[in-house]
Amino acid sequence: MGTSATIVSNRVSWLIKNENLLKILNQKIEDGIKLEIITPSEVSHQIKSSLAGAIFIVTNEKLPPEGRFTLINGDRTGCEKLAIAKGVHPEHEITIFDHNSGPQIIAMAKDIICKSKELARK
Repeated sequence: MGTSATIVSNRVSWLIKNENLLKILNQKIEDGIKLEIITPSEVSHQIKSSLAGAIFIVTNEKLPPEGRFTLINGDRTGCEKLAIAKGVHPEHEITIFDHNSGPQIIAMAKDIICKSKELARK
């Protein structure tokens, strides 16, 4: 749901292992949702070709960030939803925040996204 989705991950190898998720993401892209994926290192050609309409942003950080999250509707203030992953798959936990339950954490996620994009431009 939403008009945009930004995924921040220290690696995206999990994408290639999940055909169902790839189908869902590709359908969302076809429906006009802007999908951005921010990672510290270059993404494989296989993943890029599997998500041809996605925007891949590479920060080239030497130490990958520990935080993993997805921000939905990041460009629509007050309509954002933020999902933060904690732990290691498959025993990880996802916490979801919206404008009412976590506006400060959403603001921090938006700052991380902004700074990551700035870092990728250098």
